[in-house]
Amino acid sequence: MLFPFKKKRYKIKYDGKLYSQADFIKKIFQEAEKFSDKKLAQDFISTTFIQYGIGNYMTKQQEKTWAYITAIVFIACILIIAIFIPNPSSFQYTIFRIITSLAAAGFIAFVPGFLEVKINNYVRATGAIAAFVLVYFFIPK
Repeated sequence: MLFPFKKKRYKIKYDGKLYSQADFIKKIFQEAEKFSDKKLAQDFISTTFIQYGIGNYMTKQQEKTWAYITAIVFIACILIIAIFIPNPSSFQYTIFRIITSLAAAGFIAFVPGFLEVKINNYVRATGAIAAFVLVYFFIPK
């Protein structure tokens, strides 16, 4: 035997019992049939699946689309604000830096790969938080 360990099956605890994912889905549909209102039954199924981590997930293309939309919306907001406030106060500038950093972190959250930032022994961050730190601390003042 090449792999001596057994693969653990995903079990879901529901109603005091353990179910396999397929049996759990059957159980939820059986319970949904008890509802007289179809809309209520659909809501029950979708909320139960979401609660237990089963259901529709975004495709990679949808993730990329939302990442670009998020980045574009944040950048558009900053540009519009910059037009109306050409000479921001120090407080407004800090808010701009935070919003820009959040936009970068939101965009990087959907981009595959690994990003790590170390600033001496003071800050160490990875992923989207690293993008936030990078943009927040290194935007020219």
